[in-house]
Amino acid sequence: MTSSDISDNLTNDPLATLDSTETGSTDPASSDPVPPLAVTIDQADADYAPGETVGITATDVGDGGSLTFSVAHVSAGADGVLGTADDVLTYDLTGTGTPWVVTDGGAGDLDGTVNGKIQTSWYVNSDALNQAFTLTTTDPATGRVAAVNFTDAATMVDLTFKTTATINGAIFSSSDVATGAGTGLLDPFVRIQNNGTEQGYNTDASVKVLDDTAKGSTQYVHALNIADIPIQYVNGVGYYRFDLDINESNSDNVQNLSLDTLQIWQATAGNLSNYDPGAAPDQGTGAFPTATKIYDLDQGGDKFVGLNGDLQPGSGNTTDMSFLVPVANFDPSKPFIYLYSGFGYQAGTYQGSTETTPSTWTAESGFEEWNRQIGQVIDGHKFNDLNADHVWEAGDRRLEDLSGCERQQHVGFGRAVHLHRRKRLLQIHGHARHLHGPRGAAGRMVAGCAEQCAGRVLRYSGGRPGQPQQRLRQFPARLYLGPQI
Repeated sequence: MTSSDISDNLTNDPLATLDSTETGSTDPASSDPVPPLAVTIDQADADYAPGETVGITATDVGDGGSLTFSVAHVSAGADGVLGTADDVLTYDLTGTGTPWVVTDGGAGDLDGTVNGKIQTSWYVNSDALNQAFTLTTTDPATGRVAAVNFTDAATMVDLTFKTTATINGAIFSSSDVATGAGTGLLDPFVRIQNNGTEQGYNTDASVKVLDDTAKGSTQYVHALNIADIPIQYVNGVGYYRFDLDINESNSDNVQNLSLDTLQIWQATAGNLSNYDPGAAPDQGTGAFPTATKIYDLDQGGDKFVGLNGDLQPGSGNTTDMSFLVPVANFDPSKPFIYLYSGFGYQAGTYQGSTETTPSTWTAESGFEEWNRQIGQVIDGHKFNDLNADHVWEAGDRRLEDLSGCERQQHVGFGRAVHLHRRKRLLQIHGHARHLHGPRGAAGRMVAGCAEQCAGRVLRYSGGRPGQPQQRLRQFPARLYLGPQI
């Protein structure tokens, strides 16, 4: 991880470097020069996740000498920005303010050898998440001091500019977004709002959960059935698509928002309300006792997605991020989908590549809203596919070339159909039906007019005068679309 991944603005400041602060006499004219004390840590990016151990090595120690180690929590000062001159050392987190002494070759020296080098460690506790620290090492015998800085920051996935990223198999995009928010093309299924941090999920339960804006089973907070989620194909793989619309102020210093936790759960009922966020919601510690987890942003380590509320033009016209989860992850026997998310947990500020001013990550303005698309556009051509190759080519009659009753056939939504005569297949918008009824000589299908009746049972009237209506048998959905010729 680079320093730009850290939300506390450590880029190019003293806390983002590994340079130790050292003291000691290095004057070559001294009759007894004392080399400076040197301390290093074992990760090049100086960033550690909760549960990891910081490996510490001190060199230029007198053989058999002892050193005192201490870790302090570095907090931003009055300017609210970490890494500036007014930063403050505090000792409010687990393991800070508790010095320990290690002797070269002694019990606490991990290499166990008297060799002028001491190896020790410090455990990163869960309350250290997204914080910065400084390790100070002191040699009591000579007064030499060395210090090194490190952090415990979540991995940032930067979507503050138009881009696409894959996290744990799901696709996040700030460029593939939905236009037309507020025009009936999107169905919001959960709205979340709170100042600072916020979290919530959709449900039909008649209670207000977490920071949802309303009780469940209402217009903007309700259950979501898997059958109602649009599927988008990317490189031949099907994904269920969800769209996020955030509402942050247009002011440059508060336009960003962190998406810190995101989980998808499935259940057999749509009115669950027993989700427990856990001790650290932004790290994905939550649990849904009566549901099955399908996706977790924080699987494999704490992560957050950086969003820019000023990236998309217009107010409420375009969503801010699309979220695609592989269809293969889901269990079709559990029809109800729960989307849990949390925002605004990152401290400090961040300035993205297209932004002019550092911005906080916290929730500052209106509600955040998850949607499903309900208005879909399909491009294609209705035609009589004579050779059943699903391609519109010479010899295939277009809709406008059909005559009489053929041209007047309309089903569902007023959309026209066409007849596939060779395989006796009636092509309908979204459905395919086999005709059962009288046939003409040489296996020809009798032309007729079809209509859709209650229960999606189709009938057609035969082409010969006085012929009675015949029932059409229902088959799985299929729609052939072909390229224009």
